[in-house]
Amino acid sequence: MDTELEHAFEACKASLFRAILPAHPDPNAPLGLFTDASNIAIGASLQQHVVNSWQPIAFSSKMLSGKHSEWPASYRELLAIYEAVQHFRHILEAQPCTIYADHNPLTCAFQQRCDKLPLFN
Repeated sequence: MDTELEHAFEACKASLFRAILPAHPDPNAPLGLFTDASNIAIGASLQQHVVNSWQPIAFSSKMLSGKHSEWPASYRELLAIYEAVQHFRHILEAQPCTIYADHNPLTCAFQQRCDKLPLFN
């Protein structure tokens, strides 16, 4: 990625961060890790559930390399979850967390036996 695009991307991230101010973490609030993936990037938002609403605490994003951008959607979604858990490990090790993903086939995969999934055949 050239320097001009990198500066534009960083400026966009900074603008989003200022627009959505993260909340101060509440150690007693339930945590949710919201992840998503595209063929370009993966991202995550760590949020806490306070007074019937989700409040963002922190964000994470990463551009995908050539080989990862060619993976099937389910694999990219799993990669987004993996990278988010690694990124927020210092928080997640201390408190339980629920992972939220918008990819329906991924949620179905967790309900199947492992030997039925294409990855393990």
